[in-house]
Amino acid sequence: MKKKGAIELSMQTIVIVVISVTLLVLGLIFVGGMFKKLEKIADVAFDEADRMLRQLYEGTDVPISTLPGEYLEINTKDYNTLYVWVSNQQQESKACTVKLLVGGISDMVDIPATELKTDTLYPGDGVTKEFRIKASSTFPYKKEKLIQVESDCGESGTATTEVYLLRATK
Repeated sequence: MKKKGAIELSMQTIVIVVISVTLLVLGLIFVGGMFKKLEKIADVAFDEADRMLRQLYEGTDVPISTLPGEYLEINTKDYNTLYVWVSNQQQESKACTVKLLVGGISDMVDIPATELKTDTLYPGDGVTKEFRIKASSTFPYKKEKLIQVESDCGESGTATTEVYLLRATK
């Protein structure tokens, strides 16, 4: 009888362990699914915030600015857009030039145009320019790399340079 009790205890332990592991796995799958849904909701919210900020920046006298925020996520499949606001802060009408300076990462990104020119801008007027950027296969995944955006409306010493981060995603 002692052996039978030992076997029953052992079978009960195995059943409890199997049920516990099954519930743990199901719980982890559930939590993982919730995080994926939250990530999608956050992406939609940030995209909406970016759209609203773009509308807010249009028509301002900020010499140069960019959205979507701290960094631009780029991938190897599609081109992503870096929005740059350029305005003429000079006293006379000028055409401005916006340059994307990629420096040491030129082999890690695909950028069809690194220099864009504006039409003639009247004093205080501005325009949004768009740079199309795609990561090459050599861009390290989830690592951030610096780029610079320089705007110049023709007068020496008036070029504005801003530094931004690129981050590669899948």
